[in-house]
Amino acid sequence: MCVYIYTTNIHMEDNYFLNLFKGKLVKLTIRKLPLSTSYFGVVHRINANKTLVLADVVNGSNGCPIPGTKVFFANEILNGTATVCGTGCFYLLNPFHQSNWLTKQAVATMEGDEDKEDHVPFVVIDNFQEKFGAAVIHIKQQCVIGVGAGGLKMSEHGRLCWLQIATKKRVYLFDILLLGSMAFRNGISSILESKEILKVLHDCREIAGFLMGQFGVKLNNVFDTQVADLMCFHSATGGFFPDTVSSLEQALSSHLQVPSSHLLALQTQSQLTQEDAAVWRLRPCPLAVLRLMAVSVVHLQALRLVLMDNLMMDYMKMMESYLNNSSYNPGELQHINLGAFALPPELRELERIPQERREQAINRYPVNEQGLLARFSPKAQPGPQTSPAAQ
Repeated sequence: MCVYIYTTNIHMEDNYFLNLFKGKLVKLTIRKLPLSTSYFGVVHRINANKTLVLADVVNGSNGCPIPGTKVFFANEILNGTATVCGTGCFYLLNPFHQSNWLTKQAVATMEGDEDKEDHVPFVVIDNFQEKFGAAVIHIKQQCVIGVGAGGLKMSEHGRLCWLQIATKKRVYLFDILLLGSMAFRNGISSILESKEILKVLHDCREIAGFLMGQFGVKLNNVFDTQVADLMCFHSATGGFFPDTVSSLEQALSSHLQVPSSHLLALQTQSQLTQEDAAVWRLRPCPLAVLRLMAVSVVHLQALRLVLMDNLMMDYMKMMESYLNNSSYNPGELQHINLGAFALPPELRELERIPQERREQAINRYPVNEQGLLARFSPKAQPGPQTSPAAQ
């Protein structure tokens, strides 16, 4: 339910009106030149002097809470309107039931970082009139893109609220909650289903299911960094599997040098509860959440390259062994030609490498009952011992 209040036409002495909106959640757009600012709050009191007192106020532009109550004057309200929304209004879920992850930790991490070197620029696309067409054209020109999604775990049934796509130059945040299925019909589907554009995701299972179930889009040509990270661990430990797969924050911290603020933001996102996840449906979306979504996809392409190098590590070692043993005496050339297809002794090194890695892995990681390694809980390694002579 949405009700528009025109403060210039209100009989403020009407007690029925004064009591009607008390305790209701409202959104106010306040005139602040050169821009307008939105606030969310619960109506505490409506006074006869055309002032509105809100409690539990949150600044809509950055998600920051304002302690105590805040008074708004009728002439401050842009166009003399305020929007009162009940719980059935999809774009104004109660922002005051958010946990501290948004109001404190995430905002403190991401707020005001536009002047820092680790700031990630992004473009929000919530309509078809201005930026949508140009964004789709730019994305279709790419060979590799990073893809993420927001709002999937919002409820038991869930709903895709945001789709993030990162190219080498910029990050696009598509507001699927506002754009709807038309966004996919107008170009997003052809991007996600393209066999020419490689999509890099971290754990593609959930987003692939939502895309197919809600919009009939079959995700194609995918590089999953979570799977690649597991394969790298499997190879590095001589064939062991970890007890858990990695989160995006864990994968980035293991393979890339990224700003600590980005890792903290991703860690915060992974700790969202079902109640917290309602922030994906807030409109306007808090700035801290927009920045968090941009961070979640901006490093995916670089992570893919590092993982590909790690997956090719054994091959590169064998090639190095080939090159190091490529110098022969002239008398040996005939022998090499005759046995060109016999298995070279250099390649037999592959038999020894996994065994050495398994021994090192057992010494480094605890092994559970299923034979899996506790990857993120390694054993404490003894420090270097000092010889008596040195003492």
